[in-house]
Amino acid sequence: ELGRFVGSRRDTVTVTTKFGLEPAASASALRSIQGLIRRLASAAPPIKRYLQARRRPLAGNQSFNEKAAERCLERSLRLLRMDFIDYYLLHEPTVALVLRDRPMDFLERQRDRGRIRAFGVAGPLDFVSGVTERFPSLASVIQHPAPPLGAPPVNLSRQPTIAHFIYGSIASRMPGVRTRLEQSAPPHEAWLVRFWQHGSRLHQ
Repeated sequence: ELGRFVGSRRDTVTVTTKFGLEPAASASALRSIQGLIRRLASAAPPIKRYLQARRRPLAGNQSFNEKAAERCLERSLRLLRMDFIDYYLLHEPTVALVLRDRPMDFLERQRDRGRIRAFGVAGPLDFVSGVTERFPSLASVIQHPAPPLGAPPVNLSRQPTIAHFIYGSIASRMPGVRTRLEQSAPPHEAWLVRFWQHGSRLHQ
């Protein structure tokens, strides 16, 4: 669907995808009833809390080695019907996993070939900051879950050096979500401005 939508708009759309955190078999089995699960979670807060507590087990083993990175990149390019990805990110990596798998050489080759424009990491800053400090080449792009529907703002004094910041949110026609976003927008917008200014100072 995304590939068809982008189509001739490719030069005006920035596409980001992640690799390394594959869904477990249980998550794949639940895919067909996602709509029902979401409705149940919305209607019953205890169910929602239970599902949130079990969210991580729905993910399989993490792998950031060249084979995994290439497999995911090829699949994304094929399904999206694109020649390149703008941002290709490691999904919630740890220092130990990056040391083990060493994906940087592969990512640099793909960037040099034009198949990705830039690479980095995705995850809450307090989780991925160790990776970006240990491996500066992975800090050029950082995707941090944005408030109010993602992670809360973090202390700017602890930010790693960044060149890009991707702000993700959820667009929805549901009145409850829309109201929450509108009420939360001003303070979070101010936080994003401070974050951007912090990153800009580090690169002057």
